[in-house]
Amino acid sequence: MDALAASTPLTTTSLGSGVATVSACQSGPIVVSFGATAQGEVRNVTLRNIDSSSCAGGTLRVSLNGAHGEMLAEATATVPSSGDELSIPVRATDAAAIDGVHVSLTT
Repeated sequence: MDALAASTPLTTTSLGSGVATVSACQSGPIVVSFGATAQGEVRNVTLRNIDSSSCAGGTLRVSLNGAHGEMLAEATATVPSSGDELSIPVRATDAAAIDGVHVSLTT
């Protein structure tokens, strides 16, 4: 883990609010988006603006949280060596129950 972890703004483009805890390798905000299926479930979270050239091999952790801060779903992925976008599958979660998103990036 990077001992120099820094805070970077998290931008959400849909439901809820966001919090980001990121490694010093990430220079800008991570943009988070997700949409509901026809059944009202979230099954993927897309992260954009990832500094893959600097953070390659790091671990991204995403959690979808309820109104009282409880974790509804969590998933992890490894930062690829190229590209600035990553779609992470999560356990099917009722979109109406999601009140926040937490993203962390450690190297």
